[in-house]
Parts: sequence; C-alpha cells; structure tokens
Amino acid sequence: MEQKNRDFDNSKLTNAQKYNQDFENLSIDIIKLLFQGIPVEIRKTNYTKDGGYDAVVELIDQAYSKKIYFECKLRSKNLNLRDIAANLIIAFNEGAISLVILTNVDYTEQAGENLNSFCQKTILNIKVLTGNETKQLAENNHISIPTGLAAILQNKKTIGRQTYNVLRLDFTQTNLYKQIIGENLFNSTGEQPFIIKTFYNLFCSLKHHVKRGHFIILRSPVGTGKTSLIQALTNDNNYHLIHIIADSYISPSQFLLDILFDIWGIPYSSIVQEFTDDNIEAICKVVKEHIVKNETAQITSNIIRYILGKETSQYITDENFNFFICSYLLNIISYHPEIKYLFHIEHIEYAAQEVQALLSYLCRIAQRNSICCIIEEDEEEYQVQASSPCISLLEQLERIPHYTIEIPFLEESQALDFISTKLPEIPLYIHKLIYKQAGDRLLTLSAVISYAKEIYTQTNSFQKMCKAINSFPQCELPACIEMILDKFYYRNRKIFEYMYLCNFEIPEDFVGLLFTSTEDLEDIEALCHLGFFNADNTITTTNLIVTSIIKRQVSSRVFSLRRNANKLINLLGESLIERYPEIKLNLLYYTDNLEKAIEILKKQIIYAKKYRHYTELIKCSERLINYDVNLNTPDKLQLLSDILEVKIIKKEINTIEAKKYMQCYKDNISQLPFEDQANFKKRYDYFFGKAVFKNGDYKQSLELTEQYYKYIEENSTSSEDEWLARLCVIYALSSKELYGNNLALENFNKIIRVFPHSYSVCKEYQSHIGCMNFFHNPQKSIECFQNIIFESKKLGNTLLEIPFHEYVDLAMSAVCAKKYEEADSYCTEALKIIESNGILGELGRLYNIKGCLSLCKQNYTQAKEFFGQAVAYLDVNHYPLYAWRAYLNYASILALPQFDGDSLPILNKAYHIFKTIYTNKLQMILNNAKFYYSREYFAILLFMKVYRANGQNKDDFIISDLNLNDLKECIMKNLVEAEQDSPYYESSYSTQGHIFMIA
Repeated sequence: MEQKNRDFDNSKLTNAQKYNQDFENLSIDIIKLLFQGIPVEIRKTNYTKDGGYDAVVELIDQAYSKKIYFECKLRSKNLNLRDIAANLIIAFNEGAISLVILTNVDYTEQAGENLNSFCQKTILNIKVLTGNETKQLAENNHISIPTGLAAILQNKKTIGRQTYNVLRLDFTQTNLYKQIIGENLFNSTGEQPFIIKTFYNLFCSLKHHVKRGHFIILRSPVGTGKTSLIQALTNDNNYHLIHIIADSYISPSQFLLDILFDIWGIPYSSIVQEFTDDNIEAICKVVKEHIVKNETAQITSNIIRYILGKETSQYITDENFNFFICSYLLNIISYHPEIKYLFHIEHIEYAAQEVQALLSYLCRIAQRNSICCIIEEDEEEYQVQASSPCISLLEQLERIPHYTIEIPFLEESQALDFISTKLPEIPLYIHKLIYKQAGDRLLTLSAVISYAKEIYTQTNSFQKMCKAINSFPQCELPACIEMILDKFYYRNRKIFEYMYLCNFEIPEDFVGLLFTSTEDLEDIEALCHLGFFNADNTITTTNLIVTSIIKRQVSSRVFSLRRNANKLINLLGESLIERYPEIKLNLLYYTDNLEKAIEILKKQIIYAKKYRHYTELIKCSERLINYDVNLNTPDKLQLLSDILEVKIIKKEINTIEAKKYMQCYKDNISQLPFEDQANFKKRYDYFFGKAVFKNGDYKQSLELTEQYYKYIEENSTSSEDEWLARLCVIYALSSKELYGNNLALENFNKIIRVFPHSYSVCKEYQSHIGCMNFFHNPQKSIECFQNIIFESKKLGNTLLEIPFHEYVDLAMSAVCAKKYEEADSYCTEALKIIESNGILGELGRLYNIKGCLSLCKQNYTQAKEFFGQAVAYLDVNHYPLYAWRAYLNYASILALPQFDGDSLPILNKAYHIFKTIYTNKLQMILNNAKFYYSREYFAILLFMKVYRANGQNKDDFIISDLNLNDLKECIMKNLVEAEQDSPYYESSYSTQGHIFMIA
C-alpha cells in the first residue's frame, strides 16, 4: 500500500519537481566549470521558497568581497518577470555584483525587456543560461546529465522575439567568468556636449563636488540648462542617477516606492503586483541581518511591506518612520561601494509637506554619508512659480552644509555658437535674428531653432523662415513655450490630453499601450529634445510653466477629454489603471462615473487619516466636496473640519488658506437649521480659538473660550465631548499665559475631572504639570513627558498629532534636572525624530536646548553654534513664542569676551517680542512669591545683563517699560548677585553665573 501511494504521488509531480535536485547538482557542476582555476568559494544554499538563490560564488577583489548569485529555474514555459523579480532585488540588496539564472527554457519578451532595463540602471550584471546553452556546455565538457533532465533542457522559443545580448554569455569567447563578473555601467558618450563646452568651469566644479559626495544646490532661472548639465555629468561618468520629480507624489509611500525601485532598477508597475509574502520576507531579510535590535528590524520590515502595498502595520505611523526607511535606503546603497550614486531632485519646493520632510532628511543623511544630492532650484520669475505650498523648505535645506552653483544666462557669442551647431547651413544674419527673438536661454533658443528648422524644411525659403522667427515674442519665455506647445497640441492633441488626465506623469507601463504610432513617438521625442518633457521611465513635464500652459490648453475641452478618458480605459484595461488611484479618479470624473469616484475618495480619506497622509487627506477632501453635488451640509462640514485639524497639526492654522477654510466652515454652519448649529459652532470656535492663541492674542482666545469653561464649571458631570474638552484646554492655556501657572492648574484640575478620558486634556494637563516643575522638581517633568509619549503610542493609527513637542520637552527637563548625560541621550533621540520629520519649529527649539546643555558643560563654542542654528530655524518658522528665548540666548553668548560679537540687533528683537507677549502677564504674576523663580523674572535679569555687556545700561528703561518699579530694589540686588555668580542662581535657569532661557 505504501509503495502504491508513493507511485501515485510521483505521478502528480511536474517535470520541474521531478528533476529539480538533478538540475541543481548539474548547475553546481556548471558553476565549477565556469570558475575553474579561479580562487573562489562556491557554496550551495539551503532550499527556500522566497525567490532567493541556490548557490553563491564569492571572490575577493582588492578592498571588498564580490558575490555572484546563481538561481536554478526549471519551468514548463519561458521565464516571465514574476519568476525572477524577487531574485533581482534580493541579489542587489545583499550586495551581489551578478545574478546568473540557469534554466531549462528561455525568458519571455516582457521579462527580457525588464531585465535589459535593469542592466542599464544598476551595477547588477544579469546573465541567463538557457536550456540549450546549459546542455551544450555540459556535453562539450563531458558533464553527465540524467536522461530525464536532458529531455527537458531545451528553449521554448518565441518567434520574432528580440534578443538582448547583454543578458547572454558569448560562448565564442574564452574565460566566460569574466563576462559574469563584468560590470554594466554607463559609458562616456565621447564628444562633449555644448553645455559642457560652454560652462566648462561650472561643469568641472559640479563634477568635483559630486565626486566628493557633497550636497549641491543648482540654482538658475528656468531654461538655462540645469538638467542638461546634470545629464552631461552622468553621461560623462559612471553614476547611478536617482531622478526625483518631487511634486509628483502626494504621499510618502508613493515616493518611497519609486525611490526603492529606482535604486533596485526595476519598474514598479511590472513587479510589485507579483510579489508573494515569501518574496517580501526575503527582501526584508537584509534588514533583519544588519539591524541589531529585533524590534527595530521588525518595524522596518513592516514599513517596507506597507510601501510595497502588501501589509499594513501599526508601526507605520510611528515617529521613527522616516528615520527607519531612510536608514534602510542608505543601508542597501552602502552594500554597493562600487556604485557611485547621485540623487537629482527637482520641484522639491512644490512637493507635499510629508514628502518634503522625507526628502529633506534624505538629503541630510546622504550628505553625512558622502552621497551626492543635487537640488535644482528655479529662481522665481513668473507668477506660476510662486504657488509653492511651503515657503521655508529651501531655507531649511540651506542649513545643511552645501555648495551653491549658479548657471548664468548665455552670452551673445555663446548663444550664436549654439545656434550655429544646430543650424550650420543657415546664414549668420538668421542666427542673429534667432538670438534677438529667443534671447539668452537654452530652452527658448532650442524652441525657436526647432520651429525655424521645420519651416525651412517645409518651404526651403529663408524669407519664410525669418517671418516664422519674427512671430515669436521677443525674449519672453512663457509666450515662446506656448507658441511651440500650441503647434504640437493642434498636431497631436491626445499626447497633451493624456498628460492632463494622468496628472502630468504618464507611467512607464502606459507608454507602450498609448503611443504606438511613429508620429506619437517622434512628437514625444521632439518635446523631450526641446526641454518641455522628461521621458525618464515616466513621461513628465519639465517645469511649472509648461504644466500651466498645457492646463490652459486642455482643461476647457471637456468633450475631448471625455473621449480620450474612454480611450485610455479601453487601451489600458481596468486592472492596470487600478494601480494608479489618482489617474483612475480623473478617468472616472471625465467619464461621468462620479459614484465610483466618490466611493474611492471616501476610502482614500479613511486611509489618509489612518496613516497621517495629511496632504492626501486635504486633496481628497477638497475633491469630494467638488465631486459630490448631493453632499449634505453636515458631511461637508466634517470634511472641512478634517482639513482644519490638519492645518493645526501642520502649524498652518494662521495661514491665508486656513482662514479661507474657516470662512467656508462658518458659511456652511449658517445653512443648517438653528437647532443643529451648536455642535458645529463649537468646532468653529475651537479652530478660530486655536488660530488666535497661536497668534499670541491670549486675551481674545480666553474671551472666546470662557463660555465653554463656565459651562463645565456649572455642569461638572463626566463628559465625552472632545470638542468641548479642546475648547476648555485653550481656555486653560490662555489663562496660563495671562495669569500664570497656578490659575491654569486650577482650571486644568476642573477640566480633567469632567474629561478624564480625553487624550487632548490628559496630554495638556501632564504637559502643564511638567512645565510647572521645571524649576523645583524637574524629575517630575521628565516623568510627565515620558507619560505623554507612552500614552500617544497607545493611540495607534490616528489623525492626532505625534508628540514631537514632548520629545524636546523631555530633553529640556533633563537639562533642568542637571542630568547632562541623560539630556544628551534625549537630545539625540529628539534630533533623530524631529529632523527626520522636518518639524522646523521644534528643530529650532531643540537646538536652543542643546545650546543650553553646552553652556551648562561650559562648552561655549558649541553653545554659540547651537544657539545660532536655533535662531536660523526659528526665523524660518516665524514662531515668536519660542523664538525670543533663542534670540536672547544667542545675544548672551555673543556678548561673552571671547566672541565679542554684535548682539544688539538680535537682543533688541528678543526684547520687543518678550514685551509684546508678556507685559500683561507680568502684572498678573509679579505679586506672587514664586515670581522670583519664574522664567520671566530670569529673562528680565538676562536682558539687563546682556545690554550692560553691550555697553548699554537699560536697567531703568526696562523696569519702567514693563511697569516693574515696585520691584526695582530686588531686581537690582539680584542682578548684581547674578553677575557675581551667586549660589542663589545655581538654578534650573542658570549655571556658572550664566542665565539661559530653556523652558
């Protein structure tokens, strides 16, 4: 019976299963043959089902080890991409230089295309030994093959298929192993292009900085050759270019997925859908093997799974998300020291804020690891360029050690030289006419030259050529671009309408399906050559001017867009479109399938809330309001409420945009029946109160929220009304700023009794207790902020803000407790989190605390550096409540004899802000016995001390200006003691005779 069962089971096996072990043994013999006489180590690996590898060959080449992976594939059909995708990534991730696939068949056309593309983008050398080749190699070298296996070692030919020589071994050559080890890198193109000849010194400077892994800002007006210069550099040298069009992503996951696959060298759309859980586990294996902490490795693995769209995780909205994923990217890059990586980033100032934060951090850590990043920055000349949602990102990036290279306009001789290279047979007077009309930019020159050349080809008339050139507006970039684009638009509308429907980024796997005619391909190539389009895998526009012109051309042509949207759906198929939700929404909208679009938007909003994709949440909410004509007022108010919550989280509640949303919210409340307005009015008052409070108008925020606080005083039963709780918190915080900590504590005690389960109340209450204890019991402060961070982790995936502020407070508390080693550790952790998330205000506040810590350690030079950085970041963030403290500290350190800096301008600035914010509060708290231990009192002493150090005695002025005449005697006595390093001032706010503003 047992024998019968075994026979039955064997009959069910495929040929691949029957002969798998025989094929692996044969493969090992082939590998030994290929590396015969070469000092290598050959290891056969254990069986895995994850897309790993079956054997590894390792050889030592000078400074580092080289590994070659071999994978055996027995199949009944030719290999497709699904069969080998994970092998490619795993081999790359683990630092292999080559991957050899031994198979009994061949590869499909699609697999060959993608493998060929991979070879062009990465160092990984890929070779495929087909069945016939393996069989021939074995027979020629007298290696025996089992009979059954020999029968299935044959190619499954595809008639008419393209052969990709880069994937093949050339058996006419000796030393086949050299072909396996050989590197597939870009080669120099030979003759230097015009851009190098013209800007040779700039090119050499750029090359110098790139070679040393510097961070570079390449700045110039649009159309002067920034991208051309970078392309010339990569063509002239062996660089792996990671090209990032930053404003094409609305979420971090989209951006990270593209970066990962750009590093791996594989097109996203062709692969990610095919990965199994085993494949992803193998891809993540490199994380687990190189990260010591198991928990950290697991979090990073979960993030990668999430990015690949295979598994969501509670960890992905963690404050360490950016740090973990950027570290992973740097890790896999570092496993290939033989590759010279170059990040080329465009449109960063127009990207979603979450993407900006990631990119900013990526630039920082790349610079620290000597990996070159080049940021292209267009100087603002036209209104369309001023639409950036983030005014401070480039200023933030300029805080990273960097080199700025500016490309000038062409001189007349250079422009004429460029024209003559493009139109050598055309008379000089026409060259000069082109220069007169096109001006001194490469972009406009290329456009006019192209147009003039076409006219001459059609008419063979210099006169008509001149007439065409004269039709261009003289030296006007947008008008010139528009003329050329109009010509292309009326000749081939579908290219432009497809671009519009695809949000100006046509994915790589759309291109071959949408553009099949010679005319299409020639027009796209011409638009790329002119500098209007990029065709680096995806097809995109090169700048905002081109994008805005195409929008104007296309957006009003609703009927034509509807027709082309239907064409897109028919050509691409639903399964392919499904991978691109933003494009799908456009297509549904223009085909009047609004119900489906609304359904998708609602799902996207839930997803964006869950994973804190704030930019995506705002965009989808706005879209849903526009799409859903039947949206009722309460649902519309909920969407506006979500948008305003995001504005608060992003510290943008005082912006003009936020004020427009608030007005819209208010207008919609008025459309509700009176009895339904109260709850929404409460929310509106919260948003408006938050804006007023952040603007420093504490009196108005107190008056606005007083009615809500009085309500809970009179109705003190437990409540779950979160909006009411938040309004009461604003009241308590306003009372703190106006009347001091004790009254605020009384208010908080009443609030927390009514809202014991509100995270917002508990967080602010703990924060207030922490602040009150900075001076007398900073250890208590440490515990309070640790509690807030701990409780925040219980929230899971939610729209609520991650406690970035409290990580900085924790470091501050440790400094106040004079636990300097602990403070160092908290500062390091806070810096990692704040920096990787791009929270500018907190970064400035943290550097202020690091400066105070250095001051306590008597490292004055470092303190000066940190206070300087704090001032720079807080200047960018425009947050006066924190900024005055850093200004005062910086003025104080500059006034020390060893620095002798001019600190009066920043000292005056600090005093002006201090007076504006605290004049009223001082009158409320100066009679309290604890006033002499307050931050405000120490600040007054420090202002006087620093003015004296600058040769200006402003003691009487400050006392009079702040209405402190009754305290003059005590203030003057304490000021003398402070200058004499009195033991009384060895407090949380002073050390070694130095007073500092930390709280």
